[in-house]
Amino acid sequence: MGLYDEATKGRSSLIEALSEMDNNMLDLFLSAKDHMKISVEDAKQALRIVTLRESCKLGDHMTLYNTNTQHKERVNKLLQMHANDVEETPSITAGNIGVIIGLKVARTGDTLIQFNDSRKSLRLQAIDIPAPVFFRVVEAAGISGKKSLEEALKNILRLDPSLHVHIDQDSGQTLISGMGELHLEIVKDRLLNDFKVKAELRKMRISYREAVVTDKIDYTYLYEREVMGKRVKVQVSLTITPLYKNDQGSFKEGGNRITVL
Repeated sequence: MGLYDEATKGRSSLIEALSEMDNNMLDLFLSAKDHMKISVEDAKQALRIVTLRESCKLGDHMTLYNTNTQHKERVNKLLQMHANDVEETPSITAGNIGVIIGLKVARTGDTLIQFNDSRKSLRLQAIDIPAPVFFRVVEAAGISGKKSLEEALKNILRLDPSLHVHIDQDSGQTLISGMGELHLEIVKDRLLNDFKVKAELRKMRISYREAVVTDKIDYTYLYEREVMGKRVKVQVSLTITPLYKNDQGSFKEGGNRITVL
């Protein structure tokens, strides 16, 4: 085989390979029906595009950097979704959608870059999330399920930044808030089915506070009850007075000061 024949064969292989990776080159190749009719400039342009795509590639076992949390992340596995079917893939190229398995602290809206990338401050535009409009109390079915509920809510918060969770300081209840009743019902469904946590959504308890408007309130209560055939009496006396000016009370006592004599 002469030099010209080897060059022609190499050019043919290159055009066929580029056609498999670039749609524009594929259209040119199908229209021309001969790789020799494709211009050098068209081949160069397709080669530039393919090279750029291949350089912007996410591979499995790659180390990434989360510019939002400033943590290092490790890609354990990459998946491509086809409806309900999952296919493992060694890499995901630019413009494609995939699933990363192994991220520890990444949340929806975070920016991930290669760990050796010098642009550590690079962040994509944050998601604009409106304020929550619907509130519910979430409670585990029992004390043993409280820890599982906390872990499940942490995982859901990573995926759903529109969900908010906080502890009410007055009632001690765990409150979740979101975009509406349906949103919170979906959260409940995920807790039950995805995380296998038995939880209930209830209405909030509103804590009401009252202030003492007089100088002093005295109250005495006598409690009587028969215990094992004997009559037992217990008397409790209570005195309530307003706090002095600038006295913020005790945080542990809910802003009050309680003295037992």
